[in-house]
Amino acid sequence: MANFSSQLKAEISRIARKEIRAETQALKKASAQYRTDIAALRRRIAEQDRVIARLRKGKPPLAVGLSHVCGRIAHR
Repeated sequence: MANFSSQLKAEISRIARKEIRAETQALKKASAQYRTDIAALRRRIAEQDRVIARLRKGKPPLAVGLSHVCGRIAHR
């Protein structure tokens, strides 16, 4: 009976690890997406800071930089 109980225990452990792996996989994917989003936001902030610095110096911002920062392209 010791063999049966050890096999049962091993099977329960295997199934538990499989379930935990499935649950943590979703969290890992979400975490990776959040890191990507945070990096993109930091890049946008850096670009906006550069535009603000140019405006404070009295230089007009670049058309491409401004349209990128504003999130839309002016069609004129």
